[in-house]
Amino acid sequence: MRQSLHMAGGLDATTFAAEAAGLHQRLTRLCLAMSGDRGLAEECAQEALVRAWERVDRGEPLDSLVAWTTTVALNQCRSRLRRRSTEHRSLRRLWVRDRIDGSDGS
Repeated sequence: MRQSLHMAGGLDATTFAAEAAGLHQRLTRLCLAMSGDRGLAEECAQEALVRAWERVDRGEPLDSLVAWTTTVALNQCRSRLRRRSTEHRSLRRLWVRDRIDGSDGS
C-alpha cells in the first residue's frame, strides 16, 4: 500500500472509510473461509477495521492497512473459534454428566 497511515499523514475519516469499504469484503471472505460462519466472519472483519481506526485515530502508524487488518481479523476468528470449541466441549461434558446422573434414577 502507501507509506505509513496516520492522522498526521492525512488519513482522515473519509479516506479511511473509502479504504476500509474495499477491505471489509476481503476480510469477511477470509474469515468466512476459515470459520464457515458468515456472522462470525463479518464480526471479525468489522472488529479489525474498528481497531485499525482506533489505532490511526491515536496517531499510531500502520505500515499496511491491508496486512494489519488481515492479521487482526484472522486472529479474532481463531480466538472466537477456539472459544466456541471450548464452550461446546463444556456443554458436551455437562450433557453426558446429566445423562449419566439421570440414568442412575437420581
